[in-house]
Amino acid sequence: MSKKDQKKDPKKDNKQLDKLKSLSVVADDEEESPNFGSMSSDFEPLKVVKLKQPDSNETLDVEIVAEVEMDGKLYGLVTPAQPVVYILEEEGDDDDSDLEQIAPEDFDSIKKQIQEALSQWNVHIEVRADEFILVGDPPEEFYSESELFEAEDDEGESVEYMILVEVDEGSRRFLVTMPVEPVLYPVELLDNDTAIVLEDDQMEELHDIFQNIIDGMGGDEEE
Repeated sequence: MSKKDQKKDPKKDNKQLDKLKSLSVVADDEEESPNFGSMSSDFEPLKVVKLKQPDSNETLDVEIVAEVEMDGKLYGLVTPAQPVVYILEEEGDDDDSDLEQIAPEDFDSIKKQIQEALSQWNVHIEVRADEFILVGDPPEEFYSESELFEAEDDEGESVEYMILVEVDEGSRRFLVTMPVEPVLYPVELLDNDTAIVLEDDQMEELHDIFQNIIDGMGGDEEE
């Protein structure tokens, strides 16, 4: 897979994002009609809750952007309260070079170089709940002057990313990237200001509901 063709999705190995990918599964149309609660406009958050990781006690602060009640339970779409970024290693120095995603457990080997490059923009990376989180208050040009590229997700759809910084280590070159559109996780909202990622059977049941919410959020883009 090459940088030019952009066949690799930096989100591909993320377990939470794999849950969102399962929205392609068709739900049963005969389920009880949902009671739609609050929905934010233009991705303005409703409130911040803790997203619990399925395999650990770690949590990630996320903002609720939509809520829906069904069968006595409250579900929602959430987005990380701080930007999630992906670190890619580029192999080669031309348009056909390959991109490989760096896992959080491999971050230490390049942490110093990445953090130095980001510090010029008043930001740094922290690993939280197995995610790379961008922390800080960068100037507007940090995002507006970023180079864009496209990759394909598991559904074969094009996803656009920004290259925030590049670190050249001679034989190795690294890109810190961020998706242009907000990352959304479908979750169950609990009473104690926490949320949990949905199981596969819940995703199947709620597929159409979440898909309608997502389509509605992007409705203003089509003229």
